[in-house]
Parts: sequence; structure tokens; C-alpha cells
Amino acid sequence: MIANQKKDDMSLASPNDFAEIKNSTVNTESNLFARGSRMQSYWKRPGNPVDNGMVFPSLKRLKEVLSEAGLEALISFPVVHCPQAFGIALKAAERINTVGKAIPGWKIVYSGDTRPCPELVEASRGATILIHEATFEDALVEEAIARNHSTTEEAIEVGNSAGAYRIILTHFSQRYPKIPVFDDTHMHKTCIAFDMMSVNIADLPVLPRVLPYLKMLFRNEMVVDESEDVVDPAIAVGN
Repeated sequence: MIANQKKDDMSLASPNDFAEIKNSTVNTESNLFARGSRMQSYWKRPGNPVDNGMVFPSLKRLKEVLSEAGLEALISFPVVHCPQAFGIALKAAERINTVGKAIPGWKIVYSGDTRPCPELVEASRGATILIHEATFEDALVEEAIARNHSTTEEAIEVGNSAGAYRIILTHFSQRYPKIPVFDDTHMHKTCIAFDMMSVNIADLPVLPRVLPYLKMLFRNEMVVDESEDVVDPAIAVGN
């Protein structure tokens, strides 16, 4: 429901929140996001089946829930993968804890499956954390383009362009059993995700230092599986 509303969800945020997303332009040189195409939001499409009488009360309740949780905004934005593919930006307000100490706000952006795109860069401006898919290693950029996914270097470039404080790479192809192939020179503010990973905001300054220990932990499993019977679920969905 939220994803299909695309930029109409700006009502969940104050007028100044994520102004860059609201004012960003969509590249229409191709027909990917052209009016009436499958990538256009069903919310805007004539004759759409959305029941406004049900949707707007739900949005109002969602706004109340966000406020109760100390969150300022929850915004979806279009990305380049398949029809109706969206990323998410979540922003928390600064708050005062029980002892009167100010706790800084934060902004987390999740790319979802995507190629690097302007909408993602704009949504990630000043993000505390950008969680970005990195399905393929850098040597497989042509395959990443063909499948509408990203390489590790491309994901990091998006974060760097947006000025994200920390970048967490995720959604690796099954060809990498535990840890993806990457160039250490690009990882100075980046870490990789793993199953059941949990990150405390207070630990973000040291997050990139975890990477060498992860490589050590999975050193016996850092072998690329090139077998043809390994099917990447992301590719299967993308097709």
C-alpha cells in the first residue's frame, strides 16, 4: 500500500522533510518511468482499484504510529528494477532520554533491488545508514546491468555520492556462499550484512572495522560457486 503511493506519501512528513526527494526529477529518456507504463504508480493510474475510503484512514493511523515511535517520516521512492519497485527512507527525530540527554536523530535508507539511480541518491542525501543491495561483484557489471541489480562498487558509489555516513551492503548472489567478493580499498565506511545481523546506532563509528573479522570468520567459505545449478532468487524474481 505504501509503496504504491510513491511520492504521494509526502503527507506523512513535514513540508521540509526530504525536500530533495520531492523536488527530484525522474529520468524519462527511456520509457521505464513514462506515464502509463508499468512502472507508473497504480495510485495515479485511471480506474485503479484502490479504495480511498480504506486507504486514507490507514495512512492517518500510520502517521500516528510513526509519531508515537518518534519517527518523522516514512517515504517510498521509485528505483530501477521491476515494475512497482521502491526503496524506503525512514527518518527519526532527535529526542530526549529519561536522564535529559539529547539523542540525535537518524535517517536510514533501504535501496531494495535496484540499479544505481538518481532517485536513490537523492533519497540517501545525508543518510546515517544506507542499506544497499550488492548482488554482483565488480567484474560482473554487465550481468548486473542486464538483471537490474548493482555491484559492490556501484552500491558504495551511491552512498558516497549521497554523503551517507555508513553503508551496509546486502542481497548478495548465491554464488557467494557467505561473503561477497569486494575491493577493500572502497570499504572505509562500509560493512557487509549477514543473517540475523543487528547494528546499534551507537556502534556505527566502528562498524567498518568489523569487516576484517568477518573475512576471517568466513575465510574457509570465501569461494565463488560458479555451478550452473545455483539460482539467484533475486534473478528469478527479476525475470
